[in-house]
Amino acid sequence: MRIVVEVLVLQIAAMALHGCSPKTVDPEIKLPERIVNEKDGAEMVLIPAGEFEMGSPKDDDKHWERPIHTVYLDDFYMDVHPVTNAQYRKFIQETGYPAPKTTPPFSHPQQPVVWVTWRDAMEYARWAGKTLPSEAQWEKAARGGLSGKPYPWGDQEPNPSLASYDSIYRITLPVRSFPPNGYGLYDMAGTVWELCMDEWQEDFYSRSPRENPVAGGVVSPAAALRSIKSLRVSRGGCWQFRADHGLEVFHRSYSPIDFIEDFQGFRCVKPVLPR
Repeated sequence: MRIVVEVLVLQIAAMALHGCSPKTVDPEIKLPERIVNEKDGAEMVLIPAGEFEMGSPKDDDKHWERPIHTVYLDDFYMDVHPVTNAQYRKFIQETGYPAPKTTPPFSHPQQPVVWVTWRDAMEYARWAGKTLPSEAQWEKAARGGLSGKPYPWGDQEPNPSLASYDSIYRITLPVRSFPPNGYGLYDMAGTVWELCMDEWQEDFYSRSPRENPVAGGVVSPAAALRSIKSLRVSRGGCWQFRADHGLEVFHRSYSPIDFIEDFQGFRCVKPVLPR
């Protein structure tokens, strides 16, 4: 962690010296490709700053997944896999936060935590010094550096060796059960729907800001408690749903802010530099 802090200090100094904007990372400063978040022990991987093409290429696809639009994102770190029961249990033990009703066969320490709401995920993220990913961050990360491909692994149609979907495995499998994508991220397709920061807005793509978009803006857990009627974006599909309902990297879905199920979980992100 000391190394990471020293790198960030060097970055800030370089920005001041060269007059860079806060979003610009000096190319001569090499960021750690992986870090371990001190609070929850989560391994996180660097998703580099830059542009990508967001959205569905299919003309007949849902209008809320179109149009394709260019998005620029700052560097950020993302958990390499969904938050596990073991990680969430540490959060509960340290804070006294209510435990989810998770029971066998979903309670193995290395299975992703389920039966959590968007609010629960926000509280965990706050405790861990992180946040939920924006929808744009999630999609860029899921693409794994590939452009124009429908799945985290590329063009190949889904099969049981690549992802958990359509109740093939009947329960959630432990994290890292399938190969990682190009960024080293696991379970970006199937396993559990992953909660995002964004409010659900069908027409958001048609008016999305180019840089670091978040529908509805970034909110705190306290603000979330007042958003009783809000819908929030979820991504990635899950172990129960069909391959054509969520596994594609551009597929958008949503759930109420208090929704809980055995197919909904989350992972976190953290910025390289404060915004």
